Amino acid sequence: MRIIFFIVCLCLPGLLQAQDDVSRADKPWKTDVHLGLNIAQAAVSKAWKGGGSSSLTLRLVSNASAIYSRSRHRWTNTAQLQYGFLNAPGQGGLRKNSDRIFLDSKYARTLTTAWNAFGNVTFLSQFGQGVNYNNPNNPVSSTFMAPGYLFESVGVEYAPVSYFAVQLGLATLRQTFVTNSVVQQDVPTNYGVDPGKTLLNQFGSQLVVTYRHDVVQNVNLNVRYGLFVAYMPQLKTPTHRLDLTATGRVNNFMNVNLTLIGIYDTDVADGLQLSEGLALGFAVSF
Repeated sequence: MRIIFFIVCLCLPGLLQAQDDVSRADKPWKTDVHLGLNIAQAAVSKAWKGGGSSSLTLRLVSNASAIYSRSRHRWTNTAQLQYGFLNAPGQGGLRKNSDRIFLDSKYARTLTTAWNAFGNVTFLSQFGQGVNYNNPNNPVSSTFMAPGYLFESVGVEYAPVSYFAVQLGLATLRQTFVTNSVVQQDVPTNYGVDPGKTLLNQFGSQLVVTYRHDVVQNVNLNVRYGLFVAYMPQLKTPTHRLDLTATGRVNNFMNVNLTLIGIYDTDVADGLQLSEGLALGFAVSF
């Protein structure tokens, strides 16, 4: 909990201070908040002979950012929260199908028109328990801070335009937390953390590529790709993570969302992990 408190304290002052400074003439703060509810539904009657079953999927989404920019200094704070579930009668009732906590705080100082020096802290985890439904025993595979990931990185950034950036974290510390004893017992790899321990420290380099832009009218593409190579305590296979969200705006309050998450981490699974979703969404922004 102290780690979460530290990250929240790091990111939220930007969100709070931005609200206080909004009336200033120079307005160095720019804030953006999106709240959404995504819905996917299917229904069949009892007399339906074509197969299938009724289902309802709901996902709550919150994206917020606060950016301070003045002179050669830029401080960017981002929070992305998601939680969703699937209700399929006859298949065990409610099942979680989306769960994400992403907090990021980055300070950048301009070196040239397109190059910056930066320091960055990123935290990733989830809210609730994840269950392996492919196993008849339904073991708990994850929960809050099991795993939890904390990245602390310094390096250089190439940002030729406002919606695209490439960050090279020349010195990056990745900390993996597994603080739940049930997950430690049920997950053989323990997410790379040694048995009996709750923390793995890895030092290496990180590459992060971000892109957020309207590719065509009313269609926004938000992509984040992260690559981490660990050098210490031992050289390991690079880890990859891709987060992609394509949003098509229907009107001011409705949109269609396509989300894709791809993860390759040999400390978690031997193969590529994929998660995809398509849903109708209702959103408000302020």
